[in-house]
Amino acid sequence: MDDEQMILDIVSRMLGHLGYDVTTCTDGSQAIAAFAKSKSHAETYDIVMMDLVIPNGVGGQDAVHTIKKIDPNARVIASSGHLDHPVMTDHSKYGFNAVLEKPYKLEKLQQVIETVISAPAA
Repeated sequence: MDDEQMILDIVSRMLGHLGYDVTTCTDGSQAIAAFAKSKSHAETYDIVMMDLVIPNGVGGQDAVHTIKKIDPNARVIASSGHLDHPVMTDHSKYGFNAVLEKPYKLEKLQQVIETVISAPAA
């Protein structure tokens, strides 16, 4: 989930290259709706990646709490270029499983996702 279409396009291609199917959303409300719909159809997401700051929308910091209410074992990665953001310095305190700094590098993206997927459920 990101409010910038260019980032959604680039990350979707990167994730596709890594073998993942991708659903994109432009704000936290859409991400929550997509996550809830997937759970109701027993089709869970392996990972949810969310931008923290969405101007005039619901950002990842707010959406993560609702997603964790839907599924406490959801694996959620915070994404931001705001490296001094409190979530980026202490992600677990805010309900995230990991952080990913922008701009993305394919190797780092893969590493963070694999680490989060292989970690024991919370």
